[in-house]
Amino acid sequence: MNERDDWHLTDLLRYERGRGDPFAAAVRATRMPMLVTDPHQSDNPIVFVNEAFQTLTGYSRDECVGRNCRFLQGERTDPHAVGVLREAVRNGKDATVDILNYRKDGTSFWNALYISPVRNDDGEVAFFFASQLDISDRVAERQDIERQRNVIADEVEMRTSELKDALAAKTRLLDELDHRVKNNLAMIGSFLRLQARAVNDPKVRRMAEATMMRVDTLSAVHRHIYLDGQLLPLDVADFAQTLLTDFTRQKGQGRVRIRTEIEPSPVRAPVASTIGIVMGEIVDGMISHTAATGGDVALHVKSTIGASVITLSTTAADFTLSSVDPDGLRGTLIARLSRSLDLTIVETRDDHRATVIITIPARRMTN
Repeated sequence: MNERDDWHLTDLLRYERGRGDPFAAAVRATRMPMLVTDPHQSDNPIVFVNEAFQTLTGYSRDECVGRNCRFLQGERTDPHAVGVLREAVRNGKDATVDILNYRKDGTSFWNALYISPVRNDDGEVAFFFASQLDISDRVAERQDIERQRNVIADEVEMRTSELKDALAAKTRLLDELDHRVKNNLAMIGSFLRLQARAVNDPKVRRMAEATMMRVDTLSAVHRHIYLDGQLLPLDVADFAQTLLTDFTRQKGQGRVRIRTEIEPSPVRAPVASTIGIVMGEIVDGMISHTAATGGDVALHVKSTIGASVITLSTTAADFTLSSVDPDGLRGTLIARLSRSLDLTIVETRDDHRATVIITIPARRMTN
């Protein structure tokens, strides 16, 4: 049925019953609430409602006919939805809205309302047809879902806020610990320097200087792994280069040349101090020995799938770890700490260079 022929209900409207029109009979009998308004009358009043509409709203036919549909609106009806309907009627257009309406007894229901103009043979709007569908259960379910979503969102926001506060507190604690550790290490270093300068016994001075070196090494480890409230992996390549530079400045300035060929080799933070001490003992001994006669020290760091290999070598070909360990403490520290982390220490020598190779197993490295 085309647009110009689809409304034989005009007979029904004109004569109030029109029982001979099968389309009108269908509209009367359908379970979907329906109504018709006449825009040619003042305020576009209702001119027909079917029984399903009367059942939905609680209003009788006589209570509906002659009134504008707005009598179904109430205090919580959305003005925007009303505006959409008003605009559609003004322009002779279809419109679909979900609008809160009220029954005769004052109870509300959500109405899935569809309005459409019905045109005469000349294409002019003769009536407006409207169908209603009670979607209160669907809206209630949607609102319940939205409430649950809001509850979850509020809970997530609260938990997130708590986590942020906890992280901030942890960061403040770590910052405080970092500050205290730095201060304590610096204080211990100062005490040892004063002690080394004050004693005349060469052995006691040497022991104080060795202990001071170990404190400086721990300080260097701490500087490398702590940043902005986070514990980071220790890049042993960068750390070894730092040790070489620092110890050369202290003990071999102008007498030791440094060459490096390194690539990043990060180890896990929990093992950083132990590995750092082992490297500090070796680097300190090699720089001290090389500085006595002058020469160069080379650092090579290479990471493989199974390990990180750190190679330190010096042109002081007579260098050995035992040659820089008069009281045996350096060797004991290297052996015990290396064994605790399964590090491998290998010494080699030829006529030109002495070499120490440190191998760190992959399980001590970061991914």
